[in-house]
Amino acid sequence: MLFRSIILLIPGLKLAPALYSWRIRSRIHRWYGILIALERSMLSEPDQEERQALLKKLDEVEAGVNKMKVPLAYSDQYYVLRDHIMFVRNRYRGA
Repeated sequence: MLFRSIILLIPGLKLAPALYSWRIRSRIHRWYGILIALERSMLSEPDQEERQALLKKLDEVEAGVNKMKVPLAYSDQYYVLRDHIMFVRNRYRGA
């Protein structure tokens, strides 16, 4: 019985790192989905009131990303996301 349990446990242990990696990447990619939608809204030439609301939403996205706890192995993806937030902000200011 113990042997069968061990045999069933081994594939599960092999899946654990992949699931962990997927979980971390999905948290980062979720923010990208929000950022892309926000950027599209910004490029649709909103009026002044909408513009302020979009900038506030961008601030909220940036604050949410800054609060994320990311393992060191994924810090490169985290910093690229932060760079992309700055890119969207700078592009919007220039528009």
